[in-house]
Amino acid sequence: MFNERVTNFGDATVSKLRASDGATLGLYFVGFAPWALAFDGTDMWVGGNGAIGKLRVSDGVMLATTAVVGLTMSLAFDGTSMWAVQSAGTHVSQYRLSDVTFLQAFDSGGTGTYALAFDGVNIWVSLHSSNQVSKL
Repeated sequence: MFNERVTNFGDATVSKLRASDGATLGLYFVGFAPWALAFDGTDMWVGGNGAIGKLRVSDGVMLATTAVVGLTMSLAFDGTSMWAVQSAGTHVSQYRLSDVTFLQAFDSGGTGTYALAFDGVNIWVSLHSSNQVSKL
């Protein structure tokens, strides 16, 4: 059965919920205020205030973290890498799956990066400061 995750920004935790009825299956401390979540097919990624981390889905153990500047607003998995945007930023950052290492940043083409999506080929990013969407 598939389970959902919920970020709890105020207490630096994520909740694991059963999708069928919303029952809480676990509460896991992440060490920073979490905001964004994404699943890479194996592990759960959490982005938040000043950090991005990777949690083991079975027990919520933090496997790796990396520091970032600002609040991670959105994460997206492209089948190979994890992508992230920070609030009010102008770049989209790429991270290595194995250890959450920053790989490279790409200019989003605008300011106020907010949300990410992967369409099977491209990464899309919303730019809330200019009411636009950019395709990488």
